[in-house]
Amino acid sequence: MARSASPRESRRTTAAEKAGPFSEQDVRRILLEHRYLLKADELCTKWQVSRATLRSWKKSARFEYLCGDLRELVIAALASGGSATLPQLAAWADYQDHSPYSEAEIRAVVDGLVTEGIAAWDGKTGARYAPSTARKAAKFIF
Repeated sequence: MARSASPRESRRTTAAEKAGPFSEQDVRRILLEHRYLLKADELCTKWQVSRATLRSWKKSARFEYLCGDLRELVIAALASGGSATLPQLAAWADYQDHSPYSEAEIRAVVDGLVTEGIAAWDGKTGARYAPSTARKAAKFIF
């Protein structure tokens, strides 16, 4: 005989159910924007979500431990500051995740971002945030 769910169990929702129209990857991207670029009110306005939804996402994603990978850190640095040199990007990424990066590692990431249409070279050692039209339409920074 099948056991019916108790009222308490039927009220529980998963993080995916709480996300609504956003996928789990979308929620992670939104939380990274909150971590590195936008205040809560700005983020809620941009994505049309309530503060309660944002708090719920932060709790289920363990926001206090959420950290971007090197690619996401470089995007955040460029999006927040406009343009930066490779040493500045390496220092900012090191400050965020306490892991030293070489200029060669940063250059490889920036080369990939240029190919993706997210960044552009600004001289020989400088890079700037320059999302393509298609990237701007997607609304996601990462």
